[in-house]
Amino acid sequence: LQALLTTRETLVGLPLLPTPPTDLAALDALGRLLLETLAAARS
Repeated sequence: LQALLTTRETLVGLPLLPTPPTDLAALDALGRLLLETLAAARS
C-alpha cells in the first residue's frame, strides 16, 4: 500500500517534465486507477 502511495506521489510530479500530451493522459488515467485501488483497499 505504501508503494502505491509513493507511486502516486511520483506520478503527480511527472507532468512537470516535458512529455507529450498522450503520455500525460496515460499518467492521469494511471493515477486515477491507483486512487481507485487505494479507495477499494480502504473499504
